[in-house]
Amino acid sequence: ERQKNFDEAEQWLLYGLEIAPNELAFLSNYAFFLRDVRKDYEKAEKFYQRALEINPKRAATLSNYANFLSDIRQDYDKSESLYKRSITAAPNDAVILSNYAIFLSDFRQDYDKAEEFFQKAIKIDPSQGYISGAYALLLKNIRKDYEKADEYFYRSLELDPTNITTLNNYSIFLCLERRDFERALPYFRRAMEVAPENPQYVINYAAFQLIQGQKKEGRAMLDRAAAMRDLTDKQQVGIAFHCYIHFSEDVPSPLKALKRVLKDGKRAADWTFDLNIERAQQNGHPDINLLKALAEVIAEKKSLETLNVFPEWRSA
Repeated sequence: ERQKNFDEAEQWLLYGLEIAPNELAFLSNYAFFLRDVRKDYEKAEKFYQRALEINPKRAATLSNYANFLSDIRQDYDKSESLYKRSITAAPNDAVILSNYAIFLSDFRQDYDKAEEFFQKAIKIDPSQGYISGAYALLLKNIRKDYEKADEYFYRSLELDPTNITTLNNYSIFLCLERRDFERALPYFRRAMEVAPENPQYVINYAAFQLIQGQKKEGRAMLDRAAAMRDLTDKQQVGIAFHCYIHFSEDVPSPLKALKRVLKDGKRAADWTFDLNIERAQQNGHPDINLLKALAEVIAEKKSLETLNVFPEWRSA
């Protein structure tokens, strides 16, 4: 069904280009479709370039192509050049300013300048919730200013209650950094309501339930995620490790399943399992030291071979 919808969407985009081949909105939308849905980066780039040939000063095209160059091509110098051109073309466009702020934070690690552009974008258009949500991430991850991050996450969702990215980030923030499970719960649930078929949010909700000792509910969510298609490497690792953390006694062996995933080279470097391991320790997990060592391997801090000191691992 999803593939059918994608095919129909592409037909409409192509129809639009057939009747208006130089319409910049059609060109940009199709480039975005090729990038995010078809993953046809060569063709997507040609449509971005075609749009710029028609109008080399259109700010939205410049910004979208800059984003493509940084995220897909990793051509950061050319990307920044295009961002600067887009800002020259539209100096008061809050979306473009915030996109450049994200670039500065994620790829240049110029956090002071990124914060300056975030604040300018929010001042120009305080109604854009996702900008506040992106700024909240910088405050959380870089500044470690959790009070201010909390304020901007909350403001973001007041403006845009169904923004799935901010719902996900805020629920995890409330759980991990604030350890405020009561406040986190409605945001985890809302994320599930907005994107019930996205395995990432199902896994996150499962982990949240398991942290609180809700093993039956958490296991149901893990099983639901495991049955979904197109799981990423990180998601496969997350499901397998959570099963071993909380259900080590199950048959067939969750450790054996996790071992297969890790031997395939799959990792989840930016995932955190600390609270789940704490819960496992409270529940009397027999191999806490192995859990901690596995977490370091999954985070790519240690090699897989370091696990061979554990007889449980060797025999799995």
